[in-house]
Amino acid sequence: MPSGRPDVRETQLRSARSSGAHLTLLRPFPETVPPSGRGSPNGQLTYRMRLALDAVKLVTSLSPDLGTGYSRSSNRKDSLYLATSEGGSRAEMANYMYKDNFSGQSGNVSFDSCGKRKNVTVFVDEYLQGGLKQVGTWTTEGTTGFKPGWQKPIDTHLLSGRHLRVYTALSKPFFMKKPGKSSEVGSTPYHGFLVDMLEMLASRLNFTWDITVGSKHRMMIVAAAESKKYDLLLVPLSMRTGFPGSEKIEFSIPIRTRGYFLTMKKPNRHGGEGIFQFMGPFSAQVWLSFVAAAVGVSLALAANGRLNPYEWARAAGRGEVPEEEAQNFNLVNCLWSTFGAAVCQGQEFLPRSSAGRLITGAWWFLVLVIVASYTANLAAFLSKTSADRSIRSLADLAGQTDVPYGTSKGYTIVKFLKRSHEEPFKTIGRYLEKNSDEALLNDSRQAFERAAKGDFIFISPTSYEYEILNERCDMVILTDDYFFKYQVALPFPVGSPYRMEINLALMNMTQDGQMDALENRWFYKKYKCNDGSTLDGVMDMEHLDGIFYYLMIGIATSILVFALEWVHFKFKKGYKKGRSGKLGNGGGGV
Repeated sequence: MPSGRPDVRETQLRSARSSGAHLTLLRPFPETVPPSGRGSPNGQLTYRMRLALDAVKLVTSLSPDLGTGYSRSSNRKDSLYLATSEGGSRAEMANYMYKDNFSGQSGNVSFDSCGKRKNVTVFVDEYLQGGLKQVGTWTTEGTTGFKPGWQKPIDTHLLSGRHLRVYTALSKPFFMKKPGKSSEVGSTPYHGFLVDMLEMLASRLNFTWDITVGSKHRMMIVAAAESKKYDLLLVPLSMRTGFPGSEKIEFSIPIRTRGYFLTMKKPNRHGGEGIFQFMGPFSAQVWLSFVAAAVGVSLALAANGRLNPYEWARAAGRGEVPEEEAQNFNLVNCLWSTFGAAVCQGQEFLPRSSAGRLITGAWWFLVLVIVASYTANLAAFLSKTSADRSIRSLADLAGQTDVPYGTSKGYTIVKFLKRSHEEPFKTIGRYLEKNSDEALLNDSRQAFERAAKGDFIFISPTSYEYEILNERCDMVILTDDYFFKYQVALPFPVGSPYRMEINLALMNMTQDGQMDALENRWFYKKYKCNDGSTLDGVMDMEHLDGIFYYLMIGIATSILVFALEWVHFKFKKGYKKGRSGKLGNGGGGV
């Protein structure tokens, strides 16, 4: 402890030594060595002692006799009387005191006409990291002076130059292993939201670190804080209190808002139909009946066209219509006309007889009903309302009974739901309590995997969000926003000297937009799994790919038929030429 500063306790400065605080001390007296025999028990003079010594010196300087009388007389009244008798009036003594000027233990001693000290100099000292030195002075006249070479102190941090022991736990996307890296100690093998945040803090506060990866269980985090082995706990812990050991930790400012959401296995809208999904609106029996009806109508039209005297074939035989019209209602053309009517493209050939028209009209009516039903059913089938589209909130979940749901029995939300008297929480709480054996699972991972198997909705914490959006593309998040929200923050041991400094750095990072950049990088970026990007009611290629396969099959079949027709035509043409040649040769011989 430097001499001359006894009014500032040594214990006070010692406690500030490790705090990183920059202290400015004002000292109203110079550094002087105490006179012999005048020191305090610890060899230092307090400010009051210095004032007392200077007061004695001032009084004794008024008169030598006064000094003798003051020092030897045991009767203070007599000594004052002596002072007035020897020195004259009190006014003369005051005038003499105003003119007196000397350098005492409390600095320059002089008075103005009102009897107040003047020309007082206050010495400015700085204390930083155990060092105390004088840097300047200030006088009652308002003048300030600093020693040459003094510079305005820059911001210093308690963490500056320190090496921190950091405890953390794997938690996506806060802290994750980099692919292909080992689990060696250090920051290199890891990445995530908290790793980037730690690097930003280290850049601001100038510290280094070693990372120890442990358990993310709340009791293990509390134990790590209580052990005092770690300087920083890099774990996003819920700020809700009341859990065992919560009184042993303190929190930083919130770093993220978390909560719960609903998740389930993505429904398979193919329904097992594959590329023939477009046939899903009708059952196999309906399709077979429709095909049988088309064939039956074609046979009926072909028979009517051949036998009915009013149809094209008989009329062409009588010369009423051109000869080429006789084949309008053969079996092939009837099948083609029936198919054209079935796909609403019109019938190429129309019957002439009333019987044929009755058959055609009945077929058209059947096609009208079938097409209308198919169109309506196709839209409803391919964009049908499923659980992943109809359940978007807790209210939707409570209002349905088709899909079972549940969560882990250890979550805080379970107690909230069971105790709540507000809807829809009350209904869900009753359901969980009534079906606790199936709805409340022992472990959150068990509940997650059950939802991944299908036919189960998991009330999931946001700790599974990153995994669903990046790794489990077979899962879908149902809710658009979190519910039962809570804040997460960094835990600190009670009384940690680093909490306030890290809080200040986090607030500055928030103001500078760095925290927003981190959130965008790790929580709002484009994910590998497309989570609900398809709008409700809009059909994807997966819904109608069978139709395009059907078209390609038709084109491929037509190419094959074209090749057969070309070969048949060439063969038939060659056969006719050969036969005509033989007939010509035979005729010449006759």
